[in-house]
Amino acid sequence: RRAAAAVPSNVGLNPLKGVVVKYYLKEANDSTKVTIDIVDDQNKVIKTYSSKDKGGPEVEQGFNQFAWNLYHKEIDKPESSLIFWNGTTSPVLAAPGKYKAKVTIDKSVSEWPFEILPDPNFKTSAADLKAQEQFLLDVAGKFDEIMKALKTIKEVRSQINAIQSKTKDSAFAKLCGTILKDLTTVEEALHQTKAKSGQDVLNFPIRLDDKLAGIFESAAAGYVAPTKQVVAAFEELKGQTNTQLSKLEKIKNEDLKQLNALVHTLSIPVIGN
Repeated sequence: RRAAAAVPSNVGLNPLKGVVVKYYLKEANDSTKVTIDIVDDQNKVIKTYSSKDKGGPEVEQGFNQFAWNLYHKEIDKPESSLIFWNGTTSPVLAAPGKYKAKVTIDKSVSEWPFEILPDPNFKTSAADLKAQEQFLLDVAGKFDEIMKALKTIKEVRSQINAIQSKTKDSAFAKLCGTILKDLTTVEEALHQTKAKSGQDVLNFPIRLDDKLAGIFESAAAGYVAPTKQVVAAFEELKGQTNTQLSKLEKIKNEDLKQLNALVHTLSIPVIGN
């Protein structure tokens, strides 16, 4: 439970930005939990906030309010060691349309419908804004797949390196070498591993993740539907990305299975003292 910050009597308060959800707690204690789900017109939850998370809804007796910033759920941030030229994919702004806030207070659930209206300063149609939203979600999703793949490669490489020292079997060493080489090939196609600082991307070409971030940045500029050019570029990059991700799946489902069978056959200890 968080105490409300004291506000000086001579200082005004700006209204909350975004969609403000108001709720009332007759009683509140340390076990009280408030969850707010933002649901779109397809009944899909696009963002969830919990009072148990930092910055989540307040749990105070009486009236409370919480503001949704109009953005979809952010993808997990890439590791800080990864260097990019175009940056990464940022949160996607929700398109105008009908939504609802589902407020759960312990086991009590209530829903509040609302509508996001288009910015009157722009003449973009609702269909174009929806197309932009979906396109950006698709690009961000593919970028996220790459981030997860890079994390998997790092973890598998670390495990293989740790276990190699536990046997001198030549067949095992050869298979490990092949898998590590294949992992590196996929990794270098997905991300520019030679870039160790911001200046390095001037000397080494960007890879698929960085290119996708560039597509996202271009399509997110302004309130317009994605152009034919960015759609075509994304389709090409998506195909190349899927090829590399399929190679990684083969390594995981076939090569690592063979390696694990050898670990069992050779009775290699997984955890040493």
